[in-house]
Amino acid sequence: LWKIPDELIRTKNDQKLIEYVLDQLQDPETFVKKVRELYQSKRKSMDTLYFKDGRIFKRFSAPLLQNGKVKGRVWSFRDVTRRNQMENELREREAFFSTIVENIPISLFIKDAGDLRFLRCNKAREELFGYSREEVIGKTNEDLFPPKLAEFLTQKDREVIASGGLVETAEERVSTRHKGERILHTQKIPLFDEMGEPKYLLCISEDITEQKQIEKALRESEEKFRRIVGVIHDVLYAVDSETREFSYLSPVFTKMFGYTEEDIQKMGGRSAFLTQVIQNDQFTNQKEKFDLLKVKVQKPEKTVRWESWWRCKDGRLLCIEDHSVPIYRDGRLAGTYGSLRNITERKAAEQEIRKLSQAVEQSPASIVVTDPDGNIEYVNPKFCRITGYSSEESIGQNPRILKSGEQSKEFYENLWQTITNGETWYGEFHNMKKNGDLFWEKAIIGPIKEDNGAISHFMAIKEDITERKQLEDQFRQAQKMEAIGTLAGGVAHDFNNLLTVINGYSQILLNDLKKDDPMYGDIREIYEAGERAAQLTQQLLAFSRKQLVAPEVLDLNDILYLLKKMLQRLLGEDIFLTITCDERPCIIHADRTQMEQVIMNLAVNARDAMPEGGQLTILTENILLAPEHGQTPLSLAAGEYILLMVSDTGEGMDEQTRAKIFEPFFTTKESGKGTGLGLAMVFGIAKQSGGEILVDSEPGKGTTFRVYLPRSEYEDQKVSVLKEDMALNGWETVLVVEDEDMVRELACRTLRRAGYRILAARNAGEAFMICEQTEKPVHLLLTDVVMPVINGRELAERLLQVKPGMKVLFMSGYTDDAIIRKGLLEEGLDLLHKPFAPPVLLKRVRAVLDGQKVLS
Repeated sequence: LWKIPDELIRTKNDQKLIEYVLDQLQDPETFVKKVRELYQSKRKSMDTLYFKDGRIFKRFSAPLLQNGKVKGRVWSFRDVTRRNQMENELREREAFFSTIVENIPISLFIKDAGDLRFLRCNKAREELFGYSREEVIGKTNEDLFPPKLAEFLTQKDREVIASGGLVETAEERVSTRHKGERILHTQKIPLFDEMGEPKYLLCISEDITEQKQIEKALRESEEKFRRIVGVIHDVLYAVDSETREFSYLSPVFTKMFGYTEEDIQKMGGRSAFLTQVIQNDQFTNQKEKFDLLKVKVQKPEKTVRWESWWRCKDGRLLCIEDHSVPIYRDGRLAGTYGSLRNITERKAAEQEIRKLSQAVEQSPASIVVTDPDGNIEYVNPKFCRITGYSSEESIGQNPRILKSGEQSKEFYENLWQTITNGETWYGEFHNMKKNGDLFWEKAIIGPIKEDNGAISHFMAIKEDITERKQLEDQFRQAQKMEAIGTLAGGVAHDFNNLLTVINGYSQILLNDLKKDDPMYGDIREIYEAGERAAQLTQQLLAFSRKQLVAPEVLDLNDILYLLKKMLQRLLGEDIFLTITCDERPCIIHADRTQMEQVIMNLAVNARDAMPEGGQLTILTENILLAPEHGQTPLSLAAGEYILLMVSDTGEGMDEQTRAKIFEPFFTTKESGKGTGLGLAMVFGIAKQSGGEILVDSEPGKGTTFRVYLPRSEYEDQKVSVLKEDMALNGWETVLVVEDEDMVRELACRTLRRAGYRILAARNAGEAFMICEQTEKPVHLLLTDVVMPVINGRELAERLLQVKPGMKVLFMSGYTDDAIIRKGLLEEGLDLLHKPFAPPVLLKRVRAVLDGQKVLS
């Protein structure tokens, strides 16, 4: 019992022996206390000793009595370790099975096999049938159920007991107290005693009502799924993660691609089939797709999407959109569900939409889309570039943000009525940009309609025609100026003929009269009035660009240098003059006198605009005109030009005045203080010289004139000037041809008085006859340029064939025939301006006969 070693027994050391014994017990103190109590007691004792090594002993003790006194005690020890273990295991097993029976979610009850009384039922049985175990235990079927049901249940119980084995009922419908009719899966089996006689009836019932409902719903769902799959146009598929093969393909697969299951198997199975059918997929097989799917599903998005091209059985290529959804089981990818959608038509439509979108975005025209109320929903980049409004600033606004106030209320009402009636409106807008600049737009505005004809939007396509409008305005202005110039030129020509006679005879009379003659003063007044009239005709001719000029290669800087003192005297003390010339020579090919007239007229115009004094700045500059170098006058080609700029700080002009300043006879000065021809002449000279003139001016901000003249690269051509003391008389024969009688008579009389022999003709026909009848030489032909039938040049060309040594001097107020090309004197020809004075006629005749070249 105590496993005491022999060595310890032989020592006969009670203390060590007791210590050895007590050390083996789990509770030695209680053991010692109990022993001491028993030695003092006459009662019997039975208790249990628990050893540290797990042994258990039952200890019995009884007193030894002698003469009624305790002489000692008898001790008995029995090893109950194994029995105790078996009892514990039995209790644990009973508790375990009782717990299972009580807590399993399956109804269980046990009946007595004899009278079929309920002996035990679990909690699930109580919850299923609605009867507590107190209501059931000790009762029979007849005590609990209606007679017919009780009779039926009892009969079934007897049949199970009689069968001696398990009886299973797949679906048993029973009535319950609170849950109504339920469907049970029931198993019953008899339990036998040691003699083999049935002692108990065990019944286990599982409530499968919800399961049956789920099965029914599943059948209905599967039927619904089959119907949906049958009508859906997408291919539905499932892929197994282990085999990487399709575990399901919806029937529409064959309809979409033409391949049957037999075709797929012939091509090596589904994975091999896909590698042959998919043309440009990024995956060569389903394994690669799974590998990507594992990565993708770790990200927030759950669906993986890609596009690929599939070849159909008939050879067609379809663009397929593939959507895959991962399926997980126990945290691992078990497979995927997905769909294949034919997006070939959508891709084509998207391409068309993309082209249309790019066309709209990149359109050279402004495009605006509004809702039916006129609120802007879209503007393209061209609209933003033209108007200055960004897309964000425009959307939600009304197009009236562009209104300039230049067009009437009726104009916009007509527009709105047209488009709301479903018609297209065509017209032009004079609109205002964000920065306040005005601009012109040509627009087409029409409705966008739904399939039912309802208007959903309005769209405007607009073209910026500001430059075209400017060109049209310039063209109309040019036409008007050309018409005025033609009229002015024609009037000047007739005046020149008259003035030639008036001034010529006035000068002859003045030469013949003495200064103290009473008639001298009157004739002098006539002559001076004629000279003033001649100056007016020259201005008209300059404006009409019909003036006869003698161009030279000039440095505009030199002309300004020579005019500086005269300009200072002309401007007066209240106006400060600044002349800034380009360091490089400003070389032009122009008439010197005309250039002086341009500078003087612009200076006088500036002076009159500054009655209180101010600043006048004249500047010259060599410039290169090109589109990339800023604003270029629309009438000029790109190239090198000389810029003459005249700026003042005067009153300035409004837009209406600026539009008319180059028109002849237009003036803002008081009556009698201007002819209105000064700026018209400047305009004409600039045009005649191949240039252009522009003006910038605003009220109160002064005026700047810019005259652009083509730069010349030729060296100055030296021209000798006729000396004042040269001989004016002659003896040669001169043929005078002039259709105006008075002019012809004046020329003949002047030349005869100087000693010349004169032949006179009214036209080319008479001139031919005279030359044919005259055997003597004709030294000079003096002919008008513009004559009926045959002009002066043609006459000269024909007569030179008859009189080869004859010299020619043309005379004219203006002409636009072949002798004058763009107003420039053709090389080798001599021309006398009308009106002319007798001394000038004699000088020119003498010079031509002597072979000299002179300026008019």
